[in-house]
Amino acid sequence: MAVMGLIASPWAVLALPAAALISFATAATGVWLTTYMKSVYPHVIGVIVAWSPLYQGVVIVRYLVLGAPSADLAWRAGYLIALGALGLALAGRRIGKLLLA
Repeated sequence: MAVMGLIASPWAVLALPAAALISFATAATGVWLTTYMKSVYPHVIGVIVAWSPLYQGVVIVRYLVLGAPSADLAWRAGYLIALGALGLALAGRRIGKLLLA
């Protein structure tokens, strides 16, 4: 972004640490809340969670950081790419309708 002149302030360098701070707070809160759980998720909730983009992304990053990449990560990355493309297409169509209305 800096190469294309899209950064208007030197303060933008703090955006990455700010994103890490958001991740830290969210994860810590999630861990705290799970300490109150008395039982496991119902199967349906587990399936929904397993197909969430966050879960798939965490699995990819976990295996890469542990130095244990596998072919399994390819379909997970493909799933995230497809989900992102679908979301982008649906958002573009919706924005187009809103702007032409």
